[in-house]
This record gives sequence, C-alpha cells and structure tokens, in this order.
Amino acid sequence: TYCARGEPVVLRCILAEDSPRQPDEAILISSTGQKFTAGRNGLLYEFALPGQFDARDWELEVGDAHASLKVIPKERPRIERLDALVLLPTYLEYPPSNKPVEGARLAVPADATVTLEGFANRPLGTVDLRTGFSHFPVEVSKKHFRAKLETVTEVMETHLHFTDEFGLSGAMPRQITIQPIADEAPRVDFENLLSESAVLETETLPIRVLARDDYGVSEVELYIAVETADGWITFSGANSRNWER
Repeated sequence: TYCARGEPVVLRCILAEDSPRQPDEAILISSTGQKFTAGRNGLLYEFALPGQFDARDWELEVGDAHASLKVIPKERPRIERLDALVLLPTYLEYPPSNKPVEGARLAVPADATVTLEGFANRPLGTVDLRTGFSHFPVEVSKKHFRAKLETVTEVMETHLHFTDEFGLSGAMPRQITIQPIADEAPRVDFENLLSESAVLETETLPIRVLARDDYGVSEVELYIAVETADGWITFSGANSRNWER
C-alpha cells in the first residue's frame, strides 16, 4: 500500500458479506509496536493513521483472521513541465508554435487549436483534463501525456487531474485558464508626410509607409492619385513579402 509521505493515512478493511463472524473491532499493529483500533461500521473497519515517513510492516487482526501489509510512503507526483503546442488559424500562415505554460493563464490567438503536453517526475497512471463536464482525450506514455483541446473561441477554464503509477494524485488539481486574444486590424501610417504636397514634374517625392500588425504584415499596397494638367491619374503599386511585426 502506497501513501503520500507525511500526510494522514486512512486504511480500510472490509469483511466479506458472507462472513460468519463480524467482530465489533479490528486491530492494526505496526512493526514498531504502534497499535490502532477501529470499530465496525457495517462491514467496514477504518483506521486513521498519522503521517508516515518510512516504509513499515503492519499486522491486521480481525477476530481470528490475520493479514500482513506494508505501507510505503512516497512523495506526491508533480508535473515538471507543461507546454502548449498552438496551431494558429490558417489565414495567418504561421507554423505551429510551442510555448511553456507558466502559472494559471495561457493566452492564444482566437480560433487557435491548443494541444497540451506535460512531463511528470515519474511514470503516470491516469491523466484527466476537463472543462466543466467535458473531458478531452489524453494520451499517456510513461512520464509524458498529450491532450488535444478543441478550437479556442471563448475563455476555457480547464482542470488537470493526474495520478502516478502508485495511484497517488498530485498535491492539487492544476487549473489553467485559456484566454483567446482577438486578431487586431493592421495599422498603416505615413511618416513625415503632409496632408497635401506640391512637387515639380522633375522632382521625386519619397513616401515612407509604416504598417504594423500584432501577427505580422504579409502585403502592403499603395494607391496614389496625382493631379496633372490633364486631370487626375490614379495608379497603385504592391510589395508582397513577409514583413516583421
């Protein structure tokens, strides 16, 4: 029997339903002489032990019946690393990004798909990731787990529960709030350009355009209207390439 090191332990003994004898008390004695008594509650005897720090053998006595067990304290398992693989919306044309999940909040672009990958300090038994009453599929392989969430269109309050190979759970469920961030419209400005400029036909007027976007600019196209003696002339020019944010 495994228990969390230093934490109170509850051991339960259940009589068989067809047991001809049902003693009122059961006794649990450790190899160091500690003795605990539990009264019968139906078919159940329940022992409340103080926190254990060392592995110890115990003898259980229920009337004429005897049984031996070993209680082995273990540190609770923990998640040593949690990463989020973020698949951005198709229109952004960005490759998937990998970012560490630190704290209890994860911000991702709206309409992104998130996959959580975790690494524990020892082999896992079960992993459960849920939001409300919905459970997400989780793949577990030794110390590693992978859970794919649905597309993030609104705030998701997720709760992560896990146990290790010994059946011990983490100290407490981990809560992660996934916050979708709306894609802002790009901003375009002209640098050092007056609202109206007059130039000679032989002059050159440099036009500096500053384009900004929270996820990057893929194309900038400039439309220009020039007033001449023959009227207005409109033309455009595009520069298509990947821009830095």
